[in-house]
Amino acid sequence: VFDARDTIEDEFSSSIFTTFLIVEDREGDMLRSEPLQVLLTGETELRTDPEIGPTLFTYFDTDELVEIVGVQSIAGLIDRRLPNGVAGSTDTEVKQVAAQLIDERGPSEIGLSAQLTTNADGLPVAPAVLVPVLSDDSILGFGGGGVRLGTDTAPEEYSRDVLEIIRQGETQYQ
Repeated sequence: VFDARDTIEDEFSSSIFTTFLIVEDREGDMLRSEPLQVLLTGETELRTDPEIGPTLFTYFDTDELVEIVGVQSIAGLIDRRLPNGVAGSTDTEVKQVAAQLIDERGPSEIGLSAQLTTNADGLPVAPAVLVPVLSDDSILGFGGGGVRLGTDTAPEEYSRDVLEIIRQGETQYQ
């Protein structure tokens, strides 16, 4: 079993350590300007944090034709498509762009919850979104994602730090 585990990790290991965050809106709809602004603030805080920022994985998103540093969420996707960004747009404008993204990519690819519905105007309503945070494991040194017996809790502590920084964005926005 241990030999098989080691072979799998050697052959299929990734240099990316992913932390998944589920972000919910207290009012039940993340696809509004205000909660997306909060999420964008948290993402900026994450990227500029002196400890976490340098560990984030950078890649080029070929769909959006933009370089992504660590985190790509529905907030960033919508923000880039609105002429005035999320902050300068109405909830209806935000929802219209979200609907376009859903049509283009599908709800799961852009991280929308399975509880996605539509409002009376036929525009999307999502109580939560999934936000993957990608970190460079060659910097972190956590190794493959397999089960490790008797190791430290560094990956879990790192993920808690990421979550705390995103939460700070919410506090600073309010």
